[in-house]
Amino acid sequence: MLHIRQGGMALALTGLLLVQAGCVGPTASLTTAALPSVPEARDELPKDKAIQTSLSFARNLDKSGSDDAAIEQYEKVLRLSPDHPEATRRLAVLYDRRADFSSAEAAYKKLAKMHPRDADLMCDWGYSYYLRNNWKDAEAKLRRALDLDKQHARARCNLGLVLGQQDRFDEAYQMFRQAGLDEADAHCDLAFVFWTRGPSYYERARRECIMARQINPACSKAQELLTQIDAARQPRSERLAARTTAPEQTPRAPTTSEERHQKYPLPPGWAPVPVKPAVPETTSATRASQLDPVPTKPFPSTGNAVGQGTVTFD
Repeated sequence: MLHIRQGGMALALTGLLLVQAGCVGPTASLTTAALPSVPEARDELPKDKAIQTSLSFARNLDKSGSDDAAIEQYEKVLRLSPDHPEATRRLAVLYDRRADFSSAEAAYKKLAKMHPRDADLMCDWGYSYYLRNNWKDAEAKLRRALDLDKQHARARCNLGLVLGQQDRFDEAYQMFRQAGLDEADAHCDLAFVFWTRGPSYYERARRECIMARQINPACSKAQELLTQIDAARQPRSERLAARTTAPEQTPRAPTTSEERHQKYPLPPGWAPVPVKPAVPETTSATRASQLDPVPTKPFPSTGNAVGQGTVTFD
């Protein structure tokens, strides 16, 4: 899905490992029967009604994981209302998700002019730079998010990932701990960072997993990652043989966008980032752009939004 250098597969995994509730597993389908119908003659609707119709349609598509169709509907909203905050915010997320970073950057810049002190927005923008392997700008935006909200757990987790990509592993571990993860989970997350750096870091990833299991023997995600590391170290011929001889599995049920695209890019079952209590929106303009929770908030949020990119092991 997203390109990352050989030594930093963190995001490449978003394409390589996206299969489940985390990354790109079976894309959820949504029939038009389940969605509000969109009038063909939209120009016959009053402008406000046309905006709400497209927005409702876009939200349903967005939540179902139908990214391209959701983008089309959000873009229709912007044609009717160029500064619509929710549509712009969701488009930034969706552009990132399909690696259209030039469009995402334009959306983030536009949003930053409207909401310069929005910590969630800065966190999302920093994550966007992380997806682009731009560690310097990613760190700057994430630290800006923390300047605006020192308790922003998701920004700390994302910053831990960014620091890990810059070989600042001790700082990364501390960021995971400061985000509220316990000791075993923080070691698992650091193991994940090593895992994303490529084969030369696999042994360090294994050591972190082993340490996590020593601290918490019930830490199943450490065993998950150990299994992935050991499988990746097998000769390619053995991996191919294992795939071709593996018994056919029952197809999984379609997953929601929240399950597939949590903001914090770790596999399903890993410790969720602590979520702040939801704050009711005071005006339609000020908080409409905050449509993304962490787990409750898969991408910057407030409540029923979707996330950005998740890496998972399958």
